[in-house]
Amino acid sequence: MGSALIGCSDELTPKQVSETLRPVAAPAPAFDAAPAPRGVWYEAPRSDDPAFPIVSGRLRDDAQWLLETNGSGVALIDYDRDRDLDLFIPMGRNPFANPPQGSDRLLANRGDGTFEDVSDAAGVGDDGWSFGCAVGDYDNDGFDDLFVCNWGSDRLLRNRGDGTFEDATAKAGVADDDWSTCAAFGDPDQDGDLDLYVTRYFHFDIAAPPNGGKLCKFGAIEAPCGPQWEPAVPDLLWRNDGNGRFTDVSVESGIHAVRASYGFGVTFCDADGDGWLDLFVGNDSLPNFLFRNLGGLKFEEVGVMSGVSANLDGKDQACMGVDVADFDDDGDEDLVVSNFSNDYNSIYRNAGGLVFDDVTRAIGLAEASWWTLGWGIRFYDADCDSDLDLFVANGHVYPHPERGSSITWAQQNQLYLQQDGRFELVSDQAGPGLALVKPSRGVGVGDLDGNGWLDLVVAEVEGPPSILRAVPQPDVHRLLVELVPGADHRPVDHALVTVRTTGTQRRRMNRGGSYASSNDPRVHFGLGAATKVEELIVRWTDGSEVRYADLPADKLIRIERGGGLPAVESLR
Repeated sequence: MGSALIGCSDELTPKQVSETLRPVAAPAPAFDAAPAPRGVWYEAPRSDDPAFPIVSGRLRDDAQWLLETNGSGVALIDYDRDRDLDLFIPMGRNPFANPPQGSDRLLANRGDGTFEDVSDAAGVGDDGWSFGCAVGDYDNDGFDDLFVCNWGSDRLLRNRGDGTFEDATAKAGVADDDWSTCAAFGDPDQDGDLDLYVTRYFHFDIAAPPNGGKLCKFGAIEAPCGPQWEPAVPDLLWRNDGNGRFTDVSVESGIHAVRASYGFGVTFCDADGDGWLDLFVGNDSLPNFLFRNLGGLKFEEVGVMSGVSANLDGKDQACMGVDVADFDDDGDEDLVVSNFSNDYNSIYRNAGGLVFDDVTRAIGLAEASWWTLGWGIRFYDADCDSDLDLFVANGHVYPHPERGSSITWAQQNQLYLQQDGRFELVSDQAGPGLALVKPSRGVGVGDLDGNGWLDLVVAEVEGPPSILRAVPQPDVHRLLVELVPGADHRPVDHALVTVRTTGTQRRRMNRGGSYASSNDPRVHFGLGAATKVEELIVRWTDGSEVRYADLPADKLIRIERGGGLPAVESLR
């Protein structure tokens, strides 16, 4: 993994390393039985949570390649349409073990707080080395499908609707034999089906690995060589042709007009507010991309002129994860990026007119994030007080950094609560789930138990996934909005939902973001003390709108596109 500050070519002395990097794995704080008065409390993983390790190649003690340390994400998907979110876990199958270890897993949510491993019955097993995953109904049959990013051939798993998946990769024409990392579904051409963007890293040849397979020196630390040792591989844009097949339009769309970069995080967004989906791509050690949608599935890269390609000082960063949301509720979408250690995670506030300002230092995030290496990142309302908070999953890529410096492989994840436009780090006061110190990677955010509070599923390197359940707090209200395709089967992904109570909140239905992960498709609103919603507006991706008034709080509102009145269900 390269860093804008510490790359493979940067030979640091042990003294320099110790001066610039400090420990991040502090002892876990002690907690009382009752939640602290922070408004959010996360339980630690329970004994009945999935206990299998997320394999990422060899065990970390023997890691020689970056391929083994980047880890994977997690997808939250209701694959059987029973109204409970299930979990898909990509795995970096270990080809060195005998027998080989690790295969992608599908865990069915039983609805009682436990999960059942249905991987074999569902047919999602894989002999490949998986990283990222994206969820979307690409064939408009009402069942969510899975796209899996691999080193080697990617996979498109079509949901048959009977609890099983078929490998539709060859039939759909999306096989790619290079190293894919993350992906996102969206409908940027507004033709009624989901297209697919795939970020790619570099060409990794197991017979001729970077630096001849030798470890690189980072001061006193020896670790797998970063991406600068190999040329980057350009990303892919697959156009959905509506007949079960995709066409590679990377060249004609303008995606390949930019320099090939080490792609990681990706999310669809509407950066200029014109109603057409743009693309934000976070790159490792090279400038980030913001692709402005010109219509007709044509894009123009505007990252530099928009101010999101680098940080406030104009320096390239080493991005892992990205997310988009209107965190300041001013009516336009802002961006956030998780970065390498000895750097800060960047928040870009949308100033309008395709101009973004790096406000990280101004809102209190820079110092707290400087020492960690961030991966999965997500804006969401953790305490349900009606403004967006921020979660970051942390973990290093140097398998044994403690041998040559004071940094650590395992790190504590971070939860920032928003207060008056600033972000305050509250991990040590947010329960035992936030006290864990692990090498974390992707994170999926969603309501696993149907109570309207958002839970976290964190992918860990060489350990079981961490399921962090939010404990509901008294007298705090919330709302879940489930958007459902109508009779024309047009996707509802990236529709914009506005809720008005004492204030106005705008949230987009966006499964993407984070790192290598897919999130709850339902749109979540924290309502604080408000007991009803004065108005709810859904703006579909074709520009049409529906409005509803006087809806109760603490409900799941199910809205069908083109349908009549919404269905209202109680939360658990």
